[in-house]
This record gives sequence, C-alpha cells and structure tokens, in this order.
Amino acid sequence: MYIGTQHDTTEAVILSRRRRISFVRIRDKIRGLFRVVFMIKILRPTRAEINLENIKFNVGLIKNFVGGNVNILAVVKADAYGHGAVEVAKTLEIDPETSSVLKIFGVATIEEGIELRLAGIKKDILILGSTYPFYNFSEIIKYNLTPTIASVSGLEFFNKFAKQKNKKLPFHLKIDTGMGRIGISPKTFVGLVEKIKSMKNIYIDGLYSHLACAAENEIFTEKQISDFERLSGKIPARYKHIAASAAIIKYKSSHFNLVRPGLLIYGLNPYKSSEKILLVKPALTLKTKIVYLKTVPKKTSISYCRTFITKRISKIATIPLGYADGFLRCNSNNAEVIVHGRKVRVVGRVCMDMAMIDVTGIKNVVVGDDVVIIGSQGKEKISAEDVAKRCRTINYEVVTSISKRVPRIYI
Repeated sequence: MYIGTQHDTTEAVILSRRRRISFVRIRDKIRGLFRVVFMIKILRPTRAEINLENIKFNVGLIKNFVGGNVNILAVVKADAYGHGAVEVAKTLEIDPETSSVLKIFGVATIEEGIELRLAGIKKDILILGSTYPFYNFSEIIKYNLTPTIASVSGLEFFNKFAKQKNKKLPFHLKIDTGMGRIGISPKTFVGLVEKIKSMKNIYIDGLYSHLACAAENEIFTEKQISDFERLSGKIPARYKHIAASAAIIKYKSSHFNLVRPGLLIYGLNPYKSSEKILLVKPALTLKTKIVYLKTVPKKTSISYCRTFITKRISKIATIPLGYADGFLRCNSNNAEVIVHGRKVRVVGRVCMDMAMIDVTGIKNVVVGDDVVIIGSQGKEKISAEDVAKRCRTINYEVVTSISKRVPRIYI
C-alpha cells in the first residue's frame, strides 16, 4: 500500500501495481541470469575466478584484528564489489566460523537486498543507501530488510507507515558528521532524540555515520569519530558504526561495536601504499585466453585510430576482453598483462569486446594460452591496485567495473 499526501488513491493503486510488477520482473531476471551465467561459464574464455576461501580467511583476519566485542557488517553492495553478492553472502552465512562473527550484510539498494533474500540469505540486511521514494518501505518490510533513515521526513514517514501496519520496525539512523552526502545533521539529531524515543512503532537498531577521508586526512577523520562518539551517546542503539576498511586498520577508536569492511573482505587495499594493509588475500583473478595470433611487419597500425604503430616485425595476439567487460579504455597503450609468466603490453586502443597485446619475444605462444589481467602467473603479479594506478582511479572502480557478462567462477 502506498502512503502519502501528494497522490490520490487511484495513483497509489497504480504505483502499487507497478511496484509489484517491477519486483516480479527483478525476480525473474535474477533467476534467468543464473541460467545464463551457468551457460557462459562453459562457453566464454574470459572469466573472473573468485577464491571463496580467501574471502573467509579475510573475514577471520578482520575479526581477530578488531577483537571479540566488535561485530562485522559485511559490505556486499555492487555485487560484492564485482565478486558476486549471492555467492559471497551464502559462503559467509553457511560457514560456521564466519557466520558467527557476521551480524549484517550491507547493500546499497533495495533491489540488492531482495536479490539476497530470494537467494535464501537469512541474516539481517541493511540498506546503506537512500530508500526514497518512501513507498519503497512496503518492499523493505516484505523482504525483511532494514532501512537507513537519513532525514526527518523519512523518519516521520517510516513511523507513520509502521503504525498503519501495526508493526514495530527497526532502522539505522545515519548522521552526517562530514561526508556531506546523506544523513541528519548533528544539530537536527540532537533536537530529534526525544521525538525518536517517543515513537512507538519504530526503533533505532543502529546509529551510524560515514568517514569522508579516512585514508588521507587524519585531523578531519579524528574529528568525525569524536563527533560521532559524542552524538551516539545520546540515544541507545544495538549497533553503532562508522568504520569502513581504511578506518578499521588505522583508527581503533572508530570500531565502536560494529565495523563495515568492504575492500578488506575481498583482499583489496584501502590505502595508496601497502604499508598499512592487513595481510589479506586477494580473492579475484581476471583471466582470458588468446583467441587470435598473427605476425605483422614493421609500421603496422593496431586498433582504432592507429594509435599504435609497430616498430619491428611483431607478434600480436587478440584477447576477448574489452571495455564492455570492464577492461577500461584507459588501459589502451598503457596496461600490462601476463602471458607465459611474463608481462606484456596492451597495444592500440582497447575495443568494446577485444584488446590486442604484443607477445613478440615470447616463445611458443599459441591460440588458447591463458592471459592474466588481474592476478598472478609464475613470478609475475598484477593487482587491482596496479590497474587503478595506471588508470588514475581507485581499486573500487576497477573491480566493480567488471561487467555481468564476465562469468564468475568460484574456487
């Protein structure tokens, strides 16, 4: 049922029906995707191998680091940073050791939460993003999800909604201590405390904030943590949390009783250097195979706009990986990949579905040979951080850009 003052009953019914149709389509799409992915795993040489044992290891390492009184919210938004949210969440929920320390899964959208529920995930699921428009609360209740409330209007609407449903519903309240994105201001929060306590149909299960620059700015980060500590003492909540991966490592005072690791779970470094990283293990290897091989004369142009011209007789291999797969165009004439345990250059512009590499000088290269884009082979290694540095971006973008048409193979 839609609740609001800006729409009449007819519009509300139409919206309600549209929402039901929309989520049926989401369900069917998810089921269909599983079937398609299974088929692609057999047919396509480009694949992302996900080491679930490494993910479990990393969660255990994080838990040992934060200590016994601190719980873990595993961030699996953006398809678990490209690693596959359903498989990652199932693995962590089923494994006795990780399940015992994991209290919540964190997602960005309602659709991501529904995907986990349809896959059979039982643990609490927190929607970290905005839940506007507020009629989405119907779906949140239907799938037993926990919303983030980040505004006064959202708080009032949620309370009214819960009252009409005759339910007592949990939520996490977000305070903006300096991120400048979503969240109730500290001043507004202080004025709301008594009102929140008086609301009979909703209750704060968690109180949280988000650090703007935990990996870079110590002074501002410490102020945010201090402000949150002061504010969080004004109202009881089962969980209080502000620390993501960077803060987990560097700021013990940010742990409170719940931390929100994302990057660390997948073995990725939240810092630009490797000095402050826990000894987590990368979980993702991106691989493909050579599908075409040719020897070309000197002064041969490669790919669009002739941005690469061979300076010698060269052996050029084509790989079935392009920017539609998440191998971004910034890798054009810039990236390295690994073939036969040696790093070789990407030459010419990366195409939508293919890229070319120069394998001149590598003996016995043939069609069908493995090519490692992220991962290790022999003594060579290329990390997501290496790719991010070349493309002047962050490792988050590198792994979340790996598209759905790249099958995830779990090992």
